[in-house]
Amino acid sequence: MKQFIPPFRAQRRFGIPHVKWARALSTKIHRPLPSVTSPYFPVALLGIVILVSTLLLLMPFSNTSGGFTPPLSAIFAATSAATLTGLDTQEAIGFWTKPGELILIAVMGIAGIGSMTFACFFISRMGHVSNLTTLTAGSALPANQTQLFRQIFLRIVTFALVVQVIGFVALLVRLSFEFEPLDASWYALYTTVSGFNNGGFISLTNSNELVPLLSDLPLLGLITALILTGALGWWTLSDVWHSRRWRKLQLNSKLVLIATAALVVIGSAGYLLTEFTNGDTIAYLPIEQKIMVSIFEATSSRTAGLTSVGFEDARQGTQILFTALMFIGGAAGSVAGGIKVGTLAIIIMAIFTTIRRKTKLSPLEREIPDTLVTKALSIVLTAIAFTICTTILLSITEASSELEFSDIIFENVSAISTAGLSTGNTADFSNLGQIILMVSMVIGRLGLLILVMRLTTYRRPYLYRSVTERVTIG
Repeated sequence: MKQFIPPFRAQRRFGIPHVKWARALSTKIHRPLPSVTSPYFPVALLGIVILVSTLLLLMPFSNTSGGFTPPLSAIFAATSAATLTGLDTQEAIGFWTKPGELILIAVMGIAGIGSMTFACFFISRMGHVSNLTTLTAGSALPANQTQLFRQIFLRIVTFALVVQVIGFVALLVRLSFEFEPLDASWYALYTTVSGFNNGGFISLTNSNELVPLLSDLPLLGLITALILTGALGWWTLSDVWHSRRWRKLQLNSKLVLIATAALVVIGSAGYLLTEFTNGDTIAYLPIEQKIMVSIFEATSSRTAGLTSVGFEDARQGTQILFTALMFIGGAAGSVAGGIKVGTLAIIIMAIFTTIRRKTKLSPLEREIPDTLVTKALSIVLTAIAFTICTTILLSITEASSELEFSDIIFENVSAISTAGLSTGNTADFSNLGQIILMVSMVIGRLGLLILVMRLTTYRRPYLYRSVTERVTIG
């Protein structure tokens, strides 16, 4: 006679997992690929873009040497374009052919739209319901996250296309006075896409034909406007467009605009003071052109990496200042990198709140929760720690090279912040050093975004608390 064993007892006796654990195990085994709403989807998408663009840049039609592009140069350029950095081991104008430059333009355009879309989508998942209601869905919230992602994507595509078309037409009109129509169209297209997406893949100093236009005020003004639009991003500018008045703006938009204006003023004044008598940069320019170049550098070098004056000729004080500005970056939800101006604003306000012995952070008649200050500190400290680690690694790999430590720090921060500003020494790094820079670019573009998602994910509250005890500080 066979012994009857109840199902759950049989599971325990023969090592068969409980039905709930079995279902969970089955779910893990048959888990589908990440959806567009997953924080890991942009990682996979970035990998695909880098892979495809690397294969295209490897082809002989992409470079002027007539043979295959060196593999490390191809993957470095593809990574730099896909992360909207702009660092390159080859000259953007001179080494790459027109098809190669067109590949870089396409990659920057795709990366710019993708970067803004995922950033704004994740921001909307962090509780910015008022922004979502006003800017994205009208009077009703989307039924699911996929619908929300689609709405944000369509609006960002429209925003990016409209701005870049306007910028292209404006630059084309200006450049048509200097070049043939076909050349003017190409320069306008390249500069527009690189400027708006903060790609930094074309430096005006790389082309002898564009050197006479470096002090051209209308040209620098147009490029500055494109860069600033991309660095502010769709999220902030949409709030400005719908609100129309300062008092109706959300606190996030107000802080972004104030911090951006302050950084532009500080950067412009700092560049003007340190380079005013530097004969290798702006000493020969009239005062009004010095001011315009200073504003352009303070706007562009912080996020886009486009420069009208080579930073290899800049003084040490200028390089230190712009290293800090690159580390800060632009606005959240934009194409810019860095720790973001909103993060910096929260930390500065928290410091002043502590000094003034206040218990709550209340800027502009609004209160910011303490948890947000903790998250902002976590982001900054993580970025600093990663910068220190990669700088140490680069100082080891480049110990036998002629690179100075200041050049290593400047290049590394430029890669991590995806600013793309360079002192002209990118090609002088060793192969291992260039690989470290590529890792820095990828982590700088996606690492902080994933970290923010991890910090803002809902966590189950503790059922108990430990005994509070003070420790000494300071």
